[in-house]
Parts: sequence; C-alpha cells; structure tokens
Amino acid sequence: MPGDAAPVVKIGLIAPFEGVGRPLGYAVLPAVKIALAEANAGSELGRYRVALVALNDDLDPRAAAAQAKALAQDPDVLAALGPWSGQTVAAAAPILSQAGIPALVAAALEDPPAGVFSLCLSSAGPESSFLAPNGFLVGLAAEGTRAPLCVPAAGPPADFVAAYQARTGATPGPDALLAYAAARAIVDALARDAAAAGRPTRRGVAAALAAHPVETGLVWYRVENGRWVR
Repeated sequence: MPGDAAPVVKIGLIAPFEGVGRPLGYAVLPAVKIALAEANAGSELGRYRVALVALNDDLDPRAAAAQAKALAQDPDVLAALGPWSGQTVAAAAPILSQAGIPALVAAALEDPPAGVFSLCLSSAGPESSFLAPNGFLVGLAAEGTRAPLCVPAAGPPADFVAAYQARTGATPGPDALLAYAAARAIVDALARDAAAAGRPTRRGVAAALAAHPVETGLVWYRVENGRWVR
C-alpha cells in the first residue's frame, strides 16, 4: 500500500561524470551506491530509507555551484558528498553551508564554512599525477583538479571490495575507498540523528558529523622537496 512506503531521505553527490574527470566520477559513484545499499538492507536508519541524488559538475566551478543550488532546493537532501577538486569545492561549499546542508568535500580547506568538513589533510596544485609509495596512481591530469596524496592504511573491507568488483569489474582505488568511507560516515550521522530526534535533519546530521570525524582508513602523505612525507 502507498501509505506503507518507508519515508526517504536523500544524500547528494556532486562529482564529474563527463569530461576529464569522468573516471573519477565513475570510481566514486559505485562506492557511494554500495554504502547506501548496505544501509537500506540493514535498516540502519530505522524506518527511513536513504536515496542518492548524483549530479555532474564536469569539474567546473560554475557547474558545481549550480548543482549545490539544486541540492539546496530539495528539502529531502540532508547531506552532500563532494565536490572533488579545490576549485569546485570553493564554488559549492558556501552554497551548501548557507542552505544548512552538511557536506564532506574532497579538498583541503583552510577556513571551511559551517557544516562543511574536509576529507583531505592536504591538497596538491596543478601537477598531473603522483605515484604514491605503495604504487597507487592518484590525481588527475588537469590543472586545478584534486590530487589526493593518500594510500590505504590497511586492507579495505572485503565485502566492499567484492561488491565494488561485482559492480565495476575493477578493484577500488583510493578515490573509491574515500567515497565509501565518507558515505558510510554520512549514513552513520543520519542514523544517529534519527535515533536521537526521531527524524533526521540537516542541522542534526551536521552536529553528528562534527562530533564523529570520518575514519577514512587512508594514510595521507604530502610532497616536500620531491620526497614523500607522512
């Protein structure tokens, strides 16, 4: 019966699904979908179900800002993941903050606006790409894109790897691991707020994210004088 349908809350994902950033977008998208599927299958949000709103920003700041505005207009969107570069984050973060949408973004922020949390400990400039100490190639070959200097600290969850391989035929790299950890953190914040207040809200999710920092399972490095420094 229609009246028996579970109420739905939404998580927004702003990522590049076309152009030079397309590989990044389609690396993180299945990771986020897996995290949300796990949450719904396990009824982690009680009577609520969580849905994904994935929007393309082409790694373009203007597009990222427009997509942030689109998320802000949907009252069911209670949190956001992304954007994924310094320039797109700079364009979208103030809009998400003003709308009260808590966001986990994949770029380093010196002075993040309220409710916006960075997943990165450091960021890189216009360098093409980097080979991390364990052999992971990270970053995108385009000026202004994000180059996350991170490697897995330990093996990722086996269930996640299996689910990711089943969806994509590939092994998840650092971007996918980061997206999965971030999506799980948002789900956990939604669950905490729903349990405490009965109904999750943007304000409650922001408070839960602030109280429980994201555990990415990644070790972060930076480059100093041509050498990797942890």
